[in-house]
Amino acid sequence: MSTAALVETVLNHPLLLDMMAYNNIQYGFDQVASRFNGLQELLNREDTGTELIARYHTMDPVAIEDDWTDVEKGLYSFHFRNIEVTLAQEPILKNLTSAQRLDLLEESFIKYQGKRQLVDIYGKLGLESSVRLMGMILSHQENYASFIQKISEDIRLQAFLSSGSFSNDLVLSEILSQAEQFLSER
Repeated sequence: MSTAALVETVLNHPLLLDMMAYNNIQYGFDQVASRFNGLQELLNREDTGTELIARYHTMDPVAIEDDWTDVEKGLYSFHFRNIEVTLAQEPILKNLTSAQRLDLLEESFIKYQGKRQLVDIYGKLGLESSVRLMGMILSHQENYASFIQKISEDIRLQAFLSSGSFSNDLVLSEILSQAEQFLSER
């Protein structure tokens, strides 16, 4: 199966949503991955990040139609969370080039801004998945020691990046501020 087809299969797998049933999103993702060989295969392919980024670029957080049911809106928001949580995984990020990480950082910032327009649909969890992705990308950027230093000094930031859950507004604001600063310097 091609990586593009595998991305499609994994992101549409009905049990991928099971990751939301655990105490934190990263533990849930790890548990789903331990039982889903498609996800394990996806994490092991070197071109997965490229395919996921291409798919992420096609997604528009504000493309929700007025006549959609609440269930359709909820499923749409879950698609964002699924891809962002997957993109934030160590095996994916380490295989991206610096240029790909920069592109992904810009795109996740754009997605975050779109989600903020529809916060009643995406909620805090939807915003968190975009912000965590930004934080994980920044933690993999070469020569961005100021963010690495902040991570080492702030246990709340460490906990959020490692678990994907339990953020507070200060943590989210810090990551957003760092992302804006990084993007403005490029």
